[in-house]
Amino acid sequence: MAATEPLETIKNLAKKLARARCVKHIIALEMTAQQLGYPHWNALTADYKKGWRPTSTQIETLTGFVETANPIKAKQAGAASLNAFSHISGIILVASISPPKGTADLFSTEAILGELDGHRFCLKVDFDDVVIEGRGWRIVVLEAPSASPEISVTDRRIKSNPILDADFRDKALCVAQIRAGQVRARIASDWPRRSTVPDANGKVQHPFFDSFSDRWFCFHCDQIFAGMQIAKNFWHCPDCSASPIDIHPADEQPSWNNEEPAGDQ
Repeated sequence: MAATEPLETIKNLAKKLARARCVKHIIALEMTAQQLGYPHWNALTADYKKGWRPTSTQIETLTGFVETANPIKAKQAGAASLNAFSHISGIILVASISPPKGTADLFSTEAILGELDGHRFCLKVDFDDVVIEGRGWRIVVLEAPSASPEISVTDRRIKSNPILDADFRDKALCVAQIRAGQVRARIASDWPRRSTVPDANGKVQHPFFDSFSDRWFCFHCDQIFAGMQIAKNFWHCPDCSASPIDIHPADEQPSWNNEEPAGDQ
């Protein structure tokens, strides 16, 4: 094994962590150093130059830490990211339902069953939208962070529908939003880091194309937005919530559109 390989392994794990957490690479390096017992990255590299090398156990522990930052890998390891809901009062997670054999996207089809204040619910992901529903009610948190949650009564015959209670509704919405955060972290972990973290000039890279710009145009609503706005909204239009395929560099906008960038929202 070459002498530089352990350090390169740590750096690569830091890159994965940066993508999963949507943070800058230097922040991820600091986090990995702290996981290995150092106060910061410079202390780790200084000790590395003096001959320190991580043990196989330390690398395994660090790998596990990075993978739990990525919800889909946490699920594959059996963790299922269920601890994220433990602070919500009145919630009981009963079971996690595995998807049918041959399903391509495990994360999108697995459902979680539970109870909230004594009311049963099912929490699932449908094409990256999060759905939590129970008897007579349903909440949908869409993939785009700027989109308003959809809260609906699905059976008006139920007299004591829990969704009509503000406290229950807020907690159910919180459960769905936590799950949505996990979905977005999984999405970000598959994208280039520059798709979620703008550079010093505010430029970001489109997650699906090679485009790199600080101003982006929505083909759906003809609005222009700054790179930071687009990155924060996971490449959905901050104005109309159009999908990332409708987002293109501002210099590719149709000639009839001369809009100025919208202000930060």
